[in-house]
Amino acid sequence: MLDARDMKDAPWSETVICIEGEAQWDGTILIRARWLPLINYPLREKLYTELRDSIPRDELRALGLDRTELLIIADLPVEDLAPLLDSGRLPRPGHPEVLAGAFAQATEIHADDGHFVVVGRLKRNVAGLATAYLMPAHEDWEPLFERTTTRGWLDPHGITHIKNRADPGESAPHPELIAGPAASRVNVALLSLIALSFVATGGAGLHRAAFARLAQRGGGVLGPAVRAFGVHPALVGGLHAFLYGAFFFAMLTAIAIPHINALVLGFITRAFTDGSLGYVGRAYASGNVLNAAAATWVNNFLLQTVALTVLVSIVVPCIGVLKTLASFVLAGFGMAPLWSGMASNFTYHSITMTLELEAYIYACVAVVIFWMRIGSAARQRSLAPMKDGLRVLASGTVLAGILLAIAGLYEATTLILLR
Repeated sequence: MLDARDMKDAPWSETVICIEGEAQWDGTILIRARWLPLINYPLREKLYTELRDSIPRDELRALGLDRTELLIIADLPVEDLAPLLDSGRLPRPGHPEVLAGAFAQATEIHADDGHFVVVGRLKRNVAGLATAYLMPAHEDWEPLFERTTTRGWLDPHGITHIKNRADPGESAPHPELIAGPAASRVNVALLSLIALSFVATGGAGLHRAAFARLAQRGGGVLGPAVRAFGVHPALVGGLHAFLYGAFFFAMLTAIAIPHINALVLGFITRAFTDGSLGYVGRAYASGNVLNAAAATWVNNFLLQTVALTVLVSIVVPCIGVLKTLASFVLAGFGMAPLWSGMASNFTYHSITMTLELEAYIYACVAVVIFWMRIGSAARQRSLAPMKDGLRVLASGTVLAGILLAIAGLYEATTLILLR
């Protein structure tokens, strides 16, 4: 409700940008646009140069190191930008001055032979321009950007135009359409993070209670795992604190340093479109809930849990726990509730969060217990603890598979039916 109130009637909160192409409806603003060169990002440029010759081009592209920020030259009076200004002043037409988006990194930028200074910053609720630079068009800049910019358009009310189209088949976005959400206020983002921590805490408690009840009833094939979890409450609590702590610390870091979130979101988006997880993205795009759920389970369980958490930890003790830690950090950066609408989505997607993350955590608990049993077998010079450890590991893996199947079906159902 707080987030929706902030966005209501905010200027340019429904902005749609097309950096190249003809306007799709009337009333748009003509723009020139170009991606800034890497020279504006020395650390990223150095890393990109070092990796360019050492890893395949597709993998380098997936990292998104060459995806920079946009410079947009808008054909409109500079006075029209006044309602968007959060701090500083408006650029003077004809002078090398620009407005920076709320999350844009630089205080000055280089583009072609031009050097531009940031003189003001846009409000957080300006959509699509959080990591861009905006300046009014002027005849002095035409020769400078003639060969490097594309011609496109933007519409401050573009989302409404898309929603109101008569033919739903025409609502598919242009390949270069940018309709990113506006950024939420910092206090809304922090409140959302606190709410997510409540969900995580409650979800952890419910899982723990459910496994304790299951252990009392024998548990069947899940019995060895759930009984072992009850024997090691400190381990269960410690891994929850360790992994969830990293997850929420990454979220907090992304709120404090938003361009990390933008970089990670770009990486994740490319992974699900052109990268190794493209089959998952295509399954969701098909609109088939069962196909999407199956694709999610294949990635989350067979790849992330069985292969990259359990099996690798048999070869290298507990290395899968560190892999899971890295995944939690990446997810925290990507899921940080920075953007308008995320608080609303988390009212149901937070359930997906706790279902999936609990499965990964308990898989890690099973891995650690396995190696604890291996240590006991070495000290006792007996195979019995090792066999028990294998039963716990196998049972914990099956448990994670069941949890992730439930999570995948819930995720596919909500994302497809509520999108």
